[in-house]
Amino acid sequence: MKIKKMKPVIILLVISLLLTVIFVIRIFLGLTDLELEETVIDNGNASILIPNQWVGFDAREVYEKKISYEKHIIFVASNYGRFPRMIIYEVKNFDSEEEDIQLDKLIDWDNSRMADENNPNFILSILQSNIHSSGQFLNFRIDTNHPILAPTIYCRDLVTIQNGHGYIISICDRENRWDQIENIYSDIISSFSIRE
Repeated sequence: MKIKKMKPVIILLVISLLLTVIFVIRIFLGLTDLELEETVIDNGNASILIPNQWVGFDAREVYEKKISYEKHIIFVASNYGRFPRMIIYEVKNFDSEEEDIQLDKLIDWDNSRMADENNPNFILSILQSNIHSSGQFLNFRIDTNHPILAPTIYCRDLVTIQNGHGYIISICDRENRWDQIENIYSDIISSFSIRE
């Protein structure tokens, strides 16, 4: 008799446990609905919207700068250290203080950065680029051929100039999940603003 009374309670516990596991897995994989929240970066000098599931930090002081491109990183955000991820670079000048940042040189710099930052065993493909009202989009595909990493990573960079400085907003994710980022990509990049 007691078993019959306990059966609905056990079923309810099992269902609750399953729903909790599914919820945790969705958060872990970043599959829940992405809502954007404003994040202030660069000591309050800039802001951008990022998904509420991502963790972002100002990278000027904390990021270990092992290669030359890393000294330009001002902000990093990701889904708890995994893909998707966003890195914002700021380039004030190339060779001297007098040289103005020009979009074509900034695009060349970003192409070189992508080639240099990636593992030599990975295959980097530079896809078409598109003009954007505030700069230019560069699209990259990285074939990792790695059993643990995603086999293919897709990145889209916005290369732009604001207030005389070059900025690159690079967002990457597994290619098979890019459509989730695609839905919010324009909101993220259009929200990027530099405070004067």
